[in-house]
Amino acid sequence: IYISESSNNRITKWSRSNSTAGTLVAGGNGAGNTADKLANPWGIYVTNQSIYIADRDNHRI
Repeated sequence: IYISESSNNRITKWSRSNSTAGTLVAGGNGAGNTADKLANPWGIYVTNQSIYIADRDNHRI
């Protein structure tokens, strides 16, 4: 399962086999508008090959 952690400015992936720690997928470097940062990620769409993130405060996907 993918979680959009808006207040932490990151996306994490969680699995049943490891319920104590998620894997960082995107962001996690504080809020910002550079390629490695997110600012209030609000939504996620996941396909077999891609993850699309609605980066709310940066007005970008």
